[in-house]
Amino acid sequence: MDEVSADAAPPDASRLQKARDKPARHARLRLPRPRFAWPTVVLSVVAVLLAVAVGLLTWQVHGQSAAASQRTAVLTAARQEALDLTTLSKTTGASDFQAVLSGAAGNLKQELSDGRSDFLKALSSDAVTSVGQVLDAGIVTMNGANATVLLNVSSSVTNKQSSKPETRLYHWKAALVDSGGRWLVTNLEFV
Repeated sequence: MDEVSADAAPPDASRLQKARDKPARHARLRLPRPRFAWPTVVLSVVAVLLAVAVGLLTWQVHGQSAAASQRTAVLTAARQEALDLTTLSKTTGASDFQAVLSGAAGNLKQELSDGRSDFLKALSSDAVTSVGQVLDAGIVTMNGANATVLLNVSSSVTNKQSSKPETRLYHWKAALVDSGGRWLVTNLEFV
């Protein structure tokens, strides 16, 4: 009876075979069950759409801010040049004239440079003092590096011919150009 048949498997081997054929209960519990999580997908899509919307709005606001800055720079340059042209004194004539030249470019700068000596002579000999004030300014057109501005300017002028200050009104159309990030007046005409 102690004889073991050659066909019979040892008792331990049969248990191992059964264990291989049938997965262990604890092994099956550890495997994750594939599930499709709709809420996660929906939230992910909403998050991506929100990120895109915020990016587009930021880009749009930045573009509007840059355009507003450029409009402000144009108006500031036009106002300053008008103020420099109408605020003059015989005692500070040379520096006043230099301020006018520094805000000008192109044809206007050339015309002013050509008439510099006559201007300073008239300012000094007539004892002119003028104090200007920009009443209103508005952009007519603006595209790229060019702009057109309308200006209403008032000036209180005294000279040796008049003992009381005279008020003078000017209505100008100014052409400006962006010269390396600085707006300069290239033409000024009465309207």
